[in-house]
Amino acid sequence: MNEMKREQILIAAQASLVRFGLKGSSVEAIAKAAGVSKVTIYKHFNNLDGLAAAVMSRAAEGLYADLRRAADAPGTPRQQVERVCLALVQEINRETLQALERILYEVALQDPDTGRRIFELGPQRTLTLLASLLQETHGSRARSVAEKLMALLRGGEQYRVWLSVRPPLSPEEQRRYVQDCLDWALGIE
Repeated sequence: MNEMKREQILIAAQASLVRFGLKGSSVEAIAKAAGVSKVTIYKHFNNLDGLAAAVMSRAAEGLYADLRRAADAPGTPRQQVERVCLALVQEINRETLQALERILYEVALQDPDTGRRIFELGPQRTLTLLASLLQETHGSRARSVAEKLMALLRGGEQYRVWLSVRPPLSPEEQRRYVQDCLDWALGIE
C-alpha cells in the first residue's frame, strides 16, 4: 500500500474513532470515508482493533516528534523541559488525544501487546526524553525526577479533563499548571 493511501485510511479511521469510539466505528464506514475497499483495510490492518492500534501509533509518533522539536529548540535545560512539558499538556488537553486514550484502554485490555507497543512509542519515549533533559541538573536522579514530573503532568487536573468533569485547560491554565508541576518536581518553592 502506498503511503498516501495509508494516510487516507488512518485519517478516516481517526475521525471515526474520535467521533464514534471503537464500538461505534466500522471498517465499512472507514473504508468508504477513505475511498478504499474493506478488503484493503483487512489486508493491511487485519481488523478494527488493528486499525485503531495503527491510528494510536501514528498519534504517538506525531506527539513524540512535537516533543522532540520542543526539546531541540535552544535554551537552558529548564526552558527545554518546560517547552516539552507544555507541549505534552497541550496535547493532553486536545479532544483527539483524550478520545484515542479511551480507545487505547479498551484495546489494551483485549491485546496487552498493543498497549505495551503504544506505551513504548509514547509515554516511554517521553520519559526518556525528559530524563535526558534533566540529566545535567539531576544526574543519577534524572529518570526518577522525570517519572514524578510525568505523573504530575498527568495528575488530577488532567484526569478531571479526561473524565469530562471539567473543560480542557485554557492556554494560560496550561502554562500555570506546567510551571507548578516543574516548580514542585524540580524542588523550587
